Amino acid sequence: MRKPIRLFSVVSVLIIMFCFAGCSMFGSSITKGKVSVVSGGVTFDAVALDDYSVESAIASSVSIPYNSDMLIQLEGTSYGEVYYSLYDSDGSECYSNKTQLEIPEREGVYHCIVSLNWGDETKSSAKSYIFSISRKAG
Repeated sequence: MRKPIRLFSVVSVLIIMFCFAGCSMFGSSITKGKVSVVSGGVTFDAVALDDYSVESAIASSVSIPYNSDMLIQLEGTSYGEVYYSLYDSDGSECYSNKTQLEIPEREGVYHCIVSLNWGDETKSSAKSYIFSISRKAG
């Protein structure tokens, strides 16, 4: 004699299967992107701050030569404003959370932190990146 299948067991399995399918269909993780700087026709990758401390990120990044055609490129889907904070070589803040990157006229090395959200209005993840800019006189 066969045992009857319990409705509760079947419904539980269907619910679990739907949850797994829903996670893969709708994306359980947020797509991250990449921040790059183009200066003088050369592309440099910014360093993600969640991978390093600020000090080690500065030490591991290349100092990008300033050029008037400098451009920040975002690869991926970002949500909301992109904010820039700029510090000079001794760590003094030049400005914080501006929506436009502005490099001072004076010669020096500047560290720029780019803060943004990857994702969309329903799900996003905040991330910060850093790169250094070297501005020569002239």
